Amino acid sequence: METKIRAGILGGGQLSMMLVQQAQSLGLYPKHLTLSLTDPASLVSPNAVLGDPKNEIQLKSFLENLNLLTFESEFFDAAYLKNHLANFKGKVFPSLYCLQLLQDRKTQKEALVKNKLSTSPFIQTLEKNDVKALFKKMGPLVAKKRWNGYDGYGTFLLRNEKQLEDFFNTSELNLEHFIFEKLIKFEYEAAVQVARSKAGHVVFFPFVKTIQKDNKCFLVEGPEKETAEMKRLKKQIQTFLNKIDYVGVIGFEFFKTKAGLMINEVAPRVHNTGHHSLDSCTVDQFTMHWLCALQDKLPAVELKSKAFVMLNLIGTSTKEVPIPDRKQGNLFWYGKSNREGRKLGHINFTGENKKALVHKAFQELKIWKL
Repeated sequence: METKIRAGILGGGQLSMMLVQQAQSLGLYPKHLTLSLTDPASLVSPNAVLGDPKNEIQLKSFLENLNLLTFESEFFDAAYLKNHLANFKGKVFPSLYCLQLLQDRKTQKEALVKNKLSTSPFIQTLEKNDVKALFKKMGPLVAKKRWNGYDGYGTFLLRNEKQLEDFFNTSELNLEHFIFEKLIKFEYEAAVQVARSKAGHVVFFPFVKTIQKDNKCFLVEGPEKETAEMKRLKKQIQTFLNKIDYVGVIGFEFFKTKAGLMINEVAPRVHNTGHHSLDSCTVDQFTMHWLCALQDKLPAVELKSKAFVMLNLIGTSTKEVPIPDRKQGNLFWYGKSNREGRKLGHINFTGENKKALVHKAFQELKIWKL
């Protein structure tokens, strides 16, 4: 007799919201544990549970009767969860091993290097002199917090000695919490989402070009024409995911350099650069994430149009945002209060020509009062 799936999500943001919505299309009605009942996921789900994953009692209560658990982000402490999910009999995906490996930028980078996946040179050290030596050897650096960094938060550019000294003088600086990478000169940034099922079946979403604004993803356009290098990279990524037995959707972000594609970061979850798939692909990344845990064989990802563009709507004030009378694109609104730098929603555009779609996106952005 088939076991009824009782799914749960840790987190209540927009990624959780879209995971909830796409789960419903599969006949699943997951619970999600959230710190606020005004979070995006709570606006679309009757199964919101108010609580803190760091609270042992609240977490234990949330897990009761669940047999499938996933995360909307990598920011949940895997070591803590290992202790408190020891008696959980259900399936956790991605595994806590994968979560712990990839949520720490140090162990993430070590795993990339070990598996011969191209990434920028780096060190992790407790000594300021080591950082200064690396600066003299390599030139400008990037300091990244090992945990909980995103959208530029926890990232410091160290282009000259003054910026280096200012960083060292930062209050409560703990070098153990950082890695230091060589600052990479690149032509543009790119990304791809990859899905791997519980049985090891791997499928790729299309490669995309990404444009950043104030360290946040602003525009995604695709598909990128698949090159011989991308095909080789796909094989390397598949081997890597098989080796760590990853289950679910995972996002890879790249720098396009003169030497080729170099991995900047890996996010063990559905990813902002894959939101286009809700309109551009026959299977979106959120549905695919659930299917990774439910099916051995995953459906093929095929494009529904020749080109697509995804525009992020990013707040610039604290004023309420009126939703304009829109005529182009498909709006996904997260229901968040406005603030500077906050992702409030996104719009997907599909069509025949990327250049024309980018023009549409910028024209539509003009009518938004963010």
